[in-house]
Amino acid sequence: HPKYLAVVDQPMDLSLIMQKINDNAYIRPYEFVEDIKLITKNALVYFKKGDSVTNR
Repeated sequence: HPKYLAVVDQPMDLSLIMQKINDNAYIRPYEFVEDIKLITKNALVYFKKGDSVTNR
């Protein structure tokens, strides 16, 4: 989705999380959990209620 970076303030995806795991960037487990939550938050911001993605 080309407009994603313009809409979402703090982008996060599974490949970035994997990179952070491989780089040992997570010091505490909650940091990982927060990134997972951020993916969900970003999806809710980007895909508004009523979009075909949110209706599935």
